[in-house]
Amino acid sequence: MLQKCNSRYKKFIDICFMEVKRVLRPYSDKFSKKTYTQRQHAVAILLMKRERKLYKDVVELLKEFCAYFGFNKSIPHFTTLEKFFMQIPTYVWDFLIAKPMNCLQELLQMWQSTQQVTGCITHRSTMKEE
Repeated sequence: MLQKCNSRYKKFIDICFMEVKRVLRPYSDKFSKKTYTQRQHAVAILLMKRERKLYKDVVELLKEFCAYFGFNKSIPHFTTLEKFFMQIPTYVWDFLIAKPMNCLQELLQMWQSTQQVTGCITHRSTMKEE
């Protein structure tokens, strides 16, 4: 069960990174610290929004996917994410929040349609054996 949840989160994170890459530059300024990228911050926030949880509730999830996110040794502090969230315009967040959800719904529909097809094939093959 945990493996299934991990793959679900990984798919969501992959989709978010693809969409965020189209919208945000890696760093806000050439003089930034370069500890974390804007893309990492955005995906962490999108994961929090997806789970509808606060930072303190998602900390364990972020720690679990620390290597997958590309965080070096630690996760960003909640104030860092808050400041980043306030820095990005609202229309960008509206796009970023809506786009991964639409992509996930499309993936889910494709998966369900393939499951229905394979389910029919499996059902027919068991009927022939009887």
